[in-house]
Amino acid sequence: MAAGLQENLSLVVKASNHINEEDFFNEVLSIAKVLMPHKNPAHLVIENPKITGKLISVEEPVFRNIEELTNIMAAEQQTIDQEIRYRAGLREVRTMESILAKTSDTADVQIKTGGVYLISGGAGGLGLIFAQYISKTRGTKLILTGRSESLSPAQQKAVARLGNATYHHCDISDAVAVNELVKNILAEHKKLDGIIHSAGVIRDSLIIYKTVAEVKQVFAAKIKGTRNLDLATKDLALDFMVSCSSVAGVNGNAGQSDYAAANAWIDNYAYYRENERLQGRRQGKTLSINWPLWKDGGMQLDAESETYMELHFG
Repeated sequence: MAAGLQENLSLVVKASNHINEEDFFNEVLSIAKVLMPHKNPAHLVIENPKITGKLISVEEPVFRNIEELTNIMAAEQQTIDQEIRYRAGLREVRTMESILAKTSDTADVQIKTGGVYLISGGAGGLGLIFAQYISKTRGTKLILTGRSESLSPAQQKAVARLGNATYHHCDISDAVAVNELVKNILAEHKKLDGIIHSAGVIRDSLIIYKTVAEVKQVFAAKIKGTRNLDLATKDLALDFMVSCSSVAGVNGNAGQSDYAAANAWIDNYAYYRENERLQGRRQGKTLSINWPLWKDGGMQLDAESETYMELHFG
């Protein structure tokens, strides 16, 4: 297929056999590093405006038709759209649109009296913000998780102040550990009503300096964690599963190619899981929230990066 496209388009075409997200990302990263000037500390697209990217999604019959696929790729070279899909003979472009903060769908995501809720990254700044909010509802129980085997004195006090929370050491990138965690929750509480996935790490560095180890760490909590939490609870009667994504997953961000990719993956996984729910194969509303910067909690930027974001995005 790649050879045929290369001949038809008179372009260099590389095919990837990777189905693992991390391996695929690292392969694309290695190609980008070759294309980028090694001493230019600028932004792929954001880090270097001379390099552009485009995602084109086609259905299986089109993918196997070399002539039709050639025509699509040739036409897309002339467009500025970045994310396109061809479905049922129609060309669709992904765009953003405004929605009302309060819609009828919000009724599907409610904290209820006596509910049991799991918050990954629950002892972190963002996780504790969610925990404090949920604790306002009478009779709720909170299970907070994190990679640390023990909490700092400040974290211990914060968890104790909640009055309804317990902390569990659990690496959510470990499927066995997540399954055991869910098993223990059900044994103690007999149910689990909702999940907030707020765990995550950042390992900021420009593409030309990005390492495989950094990508692995960023992808672990975001991608493996999301999938593990979903699969471990796929047969439970959840009310919701909410993932904390980032605007970096939509707009990208200099120095955060891995973090942006991982959050974009979470957004698309939420779409997948919600479709599974609509087909009766999951329970509980699925949401992925592309948070901007938080004054307290969440991922923090240095002063220079924060100033850049304010100047360019308001």
